[in-house]
Amino acid sequence: MNKKPFLLILATTALVGSPVLIAGSAFDSVAKVAPIVGLDKEPVAIRKVRPAYPEELGGLGIHGMATVEMVVGTNGRVSSVKLIDSTEPEFGQLALIAAKHWTFTPGTVKGVAVTKHVRVPFEFLPDLSL
Repeated sequence: MNKKPFLLILATTALVGSPVLIAGSAFDSVAKVAPIVGLDKEPVAIRKVRPAYPEELGGLGIHGMATVEMVVGTNGRVSSVKLIDSTEPEFGQLALIAAKHWTFTPGTVKGVAVTKHVRVPFEFLPDLSL
């Protein structure tokens, strides 16, 4: 199990380019993975599915992260997902399931939709009210 601090994920996002979405949490940021020369517009998430918190970890109060790479097709649908990193195996599996249900406006080159890879960090917070 590879445990990298959340700050490393944010630093990686800063190194590869500006996030496509910024709304104050790791869940809302999408980073470029491989630059495409002449890209007019980055893919923008229009439907995001939050992963469930794993039931088996519910009482342990574990906070964690999982980073998923998605391939966004020319139709804006996610055609494949790959787990890049996860602080717990359960977080990784649930992040993969959620990522498959995301939808994007596709990236474009000269106004034509292109397939693009994006990375999305998912944050897992336990419900401490239980």
